[in-house]
Amino acid sequence: MKLNAKTLRIALYDKGMTQKDLSYRSGVSRATVNAIACGRSCTYETGMKIAKALDMKLGDLLEKKGA
Repeated sequence: MKLNAKTLRIALYDKGMTQKDLSYRSGVSRATVNAIACGRSCTYETGMKIAKALDMKLGDLLEKKGA
């Protein structure tokens, strides 16, 4: 699955978090968080961990097809 990198970066900014903070809160490695923020895909489990750490729904972070 692919998370929308722009939406992820905006969520981090809005919550005053760094990728390192997100890594710590989600339990996902900083390298993985960085890769997702750069547009790489991730597993469902990783997406759920990131969404939970950001207090968001996974659907709000997903990249929309055709967008």
